Amino acid sequence: MIFHVWSAQRASLAVAAACLLLLGACSSTGPGADESSPRPAAGAGATASASAGPVEDPAAVGPPSPAEQSKAKLNYKFEVNAPEALVEPIRTQTYVGRWQKRKDYQAFQFAGLAGQLEKEVQAILQANGYFNGKSIVTTGDNTVKVEVKAGPRTTVNQIDLSIIGPAQDDKRVLEFALATWQLPEGSFFQSSSWQSSKRNLIEALHQQGYLRARIAESRAQVKPELTAASLTVVVDSGERLQFGALDITGLERYKEKTVSDLRPFKEGDPYTLDVLLLYQARLRSAGYFSNVTVLPRLDLVESQPELLQVPIKVELAERQTKRAAVGIGYSTDEGPRGQLGLQHRNLFNRNWQLESAIIVSAKKQQAFANVRTPYDDQNYFNGFGGRVEREDVEGLVSTSSNTYIGRGRRVGNIETFLSLQYQTEQQRIAAGSGADGRTFSQSALVLGYSWNLRKLDSSIDPRSGYTISAQVSGAYDQLFSDQTFGRIYTRAIRFQPMPRDSIFKDGTLLLLGEVGIVSADSRDGIPSENLFRTGGAQTIRGYSYRSLGVIDAGATVGGRYELLGSIEYQHRMSDLYSLAAFFDYGNAVDTRQDYIPVSGTGLGVRFRTPIGPVNLDMAYGHQARRLRLHFSVGYSF
Repeated sequence: MIFHVWSAQRASLAVAAACLLLLGACSSTGPGADESSPRPAAGAGATASASAGPVEDPAAVGPPSPAEQSKAKLNYKFEVNAPEALVEPIRTQTYVGRWQKRKDYQAFQFAGLAGQLEKEVQAILQANGYFNGKSIVTTGDNTVKVEVKAGPRTTVNQIDLSIIGPAQDDKRVLEFALATWQLPEGSFFQSSSWQSSKRNLIEALHQQGYLRARIAESRAQVKPELTAASLTVVVDSGERLQFGALDITGLERYKEKTVSDLRPFKEGDPYTLDVLLLYQARLRSAGYFSNVTVLPRLDLVESQPELLQVPIKVELAERQTKRAAVGIGYSTDEGPRGQLGLQHRNLFNRNWQLESAIIVSAKKQQAFANVRTPYDDQNYFNGFGGRVEREDVEGLVSTSSNTYIGRGRRVGNIETFLSLQYQTEQQRIAAGSGADGRTFSQSALVLGYSWNLRKLDSSIDPRSGYTISAQVSGAYDQLFSDQTFGRIYTRAIRFQPMPRDSIFKDGTLLLLGEVGIVSADSRDGIPSENLFRTGGAQTIRGYSYRSLGVIDAGATVGGRYELLGSIEYQHRMSDLYSLAAFFDYGNAVDTRQDYIPVSGTGLGVRFRTPIGPVNLDMAYGHQARRLRLHFSVGYSF
């Protein structure tokens, strides 16, 4: 939500610019403080007041155009002798500074431009709190010189902020609104901060539902001889408004209930901007719509003073009901890979979503189908589906299936899922591994619960934020299972931007940790998807895919314990790529006594693409004593 505040001075500045272009001399017109700007009084000890209107200063002229920033030769010399903090504003916010490189400059305009300068500099001084400052402008030989004696800077010595109306009884809203104030006592007075602080107060109240909040009183009293400013602001909050009815447009294929059930609010709940944005985010991530806009009808709030509920306009563009996808790719973990997928977003005409695919790679072949219902009004959904898979990795050939049914819920950034899975598996240690092709099978009826938190600035190419996932599951050998076991697993990733005032300001630190424990008498009879193997592009680099685990007759099988960590530094070289350095450490074993961590160190490049970063790493496995190239796309959350 953006609030624009305009003043009559923008018009006067535009007129001044037009005069300079056409006549070259309008020295009586220029940017200066209007009646809303605090100004020194005529007599000693007197004070001057400011109205609630916005302060305009020369910055309102706007930034130079690309033509003005060209490397054309200077039209005239412009020398500025002023405190360092004022040099840049004088060069960029005055007509003399802005026209110094203009290609359409004419020599007859010189006098008009220079005639504006003293008033403009005085406006800049006052806007930055120098109310006793003086400037001297001299011209000659196609040169303009300005010498500024800024004098002492005015500080804010007293602030009186108050909010009247219903919001004054809401401590949380008061704290939220007052936290936006930018001019604390002891700070230097700045006209821009004075105006933006008042706008921020109003905007903060709007965000909390007080959509008719307004400035009831605004006064800045300046005592130049004391270089002190006293600020007074009174805000009338008005009544807090409520969420009103939905006005939904754009639906043809999907049911209106699918849209209304995603609301994190009910009609009559107190309006807040955060909740409205959450609703928009839910609609965008639901999978049904290619474009979503959710807006409060502020025009109705303004035109109907008696209105106490805010109607919500929801504009939607639906995705196609069916979508086929074909893809090919390559990774050093699985080799060449092809995929044929089908998505259906209105299965059985119930708005159920089907996602299915057949994936074939050099080491793994998989087919799956998952069905999920829409979120209901409590943000729950149901899911069911299945998967069959064949994998041939590190001497172990396994064929497995998993059929599940479950119920999930999403609240904010957290999604949970409670499931019941029936898992079957046949394993064969490949002939030549030392076990003459030994084959065995196992099955389990697994009750599981997963908890996932994702809070990232981008789901495709994150630079800040974190993800945490945790799983608890288990099976009982008297209930369609070959082995009784309990399993706990957690994985966390942190993206930490480096301090902006350091030499690493363009860098991101990535931290990863992974812990897994299976409590059982032995690993025998437990389907391998409940056990742990590691190694490869997304775990411990410098080792081949899933090569770290328990060695059984020459093959690598899953173990009951896993502990690993990784630290990586990425330095952004351009918008196209970053360089990376990393260190990975950990292992997967069958007993805690067997835990001997291995490590990998390397360098890499991260190329940015619309589907996520393409990762190219060269890693040295210290225990394997060899270099290994890893190639992958995106992150595994």
